[in-house]
This record gives sequence, C-alpha cells and structure tokens, in this order.
Amino acid sequence: MENFSARLKFLRERNALYTYQIADKLRLSTLSYEDLENGQRKPDVDMLAKLPDILGESVDFLIGVTDYDKLCARFKLQYIRSVVGYVVIEQRIKELEEIFSESHNKLTQYQLDTHTNITKEYISDMLKFKAEQRESRDRLITRLRKIPFVSTRTFRNIDNEVAETISRISSNFSDYYPPLTSIDWRLSSIMNTYLPEPD
Repeated sequence: MENFSARLKFLRERNALYTYQIADKLRLSTLSYEDLENGQRKPDVDMLAKLPDILGESVDFLIGVTDYDKLCARFKLQYIRSVVGYVVIEQRIKELEEIFSESHNKLTQYQLDTHTNITKEYISDMLKFKAEQRESRDRLITRLRKIPFVSTRTFRNIDNEVAETISRISSNFSDYYPPLTSIDWRLSSIMNTYLPEPD
C-alpha cells in the first residue's frame, strides 16, 4: 500500500487539493484520510470507486498496476506515433529509390527533378519526426521520474514497446499499403488503425 499512499498524495498535490477536501468527498474525517496518505489505513472498495472521479486518474495507476498516468500515456503515444511516422516515410523513400533506379534512363529531366524534390521533402519530414521522437521521449521520461514508485522495468520497456509496435505494423505493411499509395493517406490510415488518439 506504500505505492497507493504515495500516489494518492502525489495526485492530491498535483490537483492542488487539501486533505480535508478529498476527505469530505470520501465522507471521511481529515485524520482518517491522512491515514490513507500515510499508509496507516487501506482504502476500501467504495473509496477506490470514488477516487478516479476526484483525482482524474485510474485505480490501476493509484495502486501501481500501471506506471502511466494520463499525461504519460499521451506522451508515450506521441513518441510511438513519431517513430511510426519516421519509419513509414523511410519506407516510402526506399520505394521511390527502387522505382527510380529501375527507370532512371527512361526519365526526363523534369521527372528527375521532381523525384529529387519529393525525396528532399520526405527527408525533411523524417527529420521533423526524428526531432519529435526525441522531444516526446524526453517528456515521457521526465514525467515518469516525477511519479512515485515507477518501476525500473517501465523505463527499460519504453523502447521495447515502441519496437514491438513498429514490428506489428511492419508485418502488415506490404499487405495493406502497396507501393506509391499516397503517403498522407498511408500515415493517416496507420495512425487511425494502430495508434488512435485517446478521446
């Protein structure tokens, strides 16, 4: 229950609430509530049912089933989406290079210039996704460090979970997204199918 007590206090302070305010909502005396935060009392089912509405986080987060609060979950999703965006565009560049190398001698100067410009745009987009990866990963780790009792396994698994997601998407890539499918449509379709934004 040490985990629960620390996270209860963390969320109360994050929501700028006083102990008596939560105690009142739980129909407890202030001292009884403070016993929850000090680990001297265990929450009952009724309290656990009320706390998510009061504090805006899940019971799973409070009791340590997950180390991700809502903001961490959003940062993690942003991180995964930026990695996926990078990989999708990288795949697109490879497709264009294959087509270009096969028909290089048959292309007009205009077509060559167009290919070069499109590739430059895609590389620019890849660099943006790469920067977004770093930023969102840094935000996620910084946020996790502020949360009490985050397991070291959570930090170790961040990149593994991203790699698993990429692998899962990549395994279906050629079936669902044939070469030269519109890159905007492809990105949108992948994000909506595998990585939808939370409501």
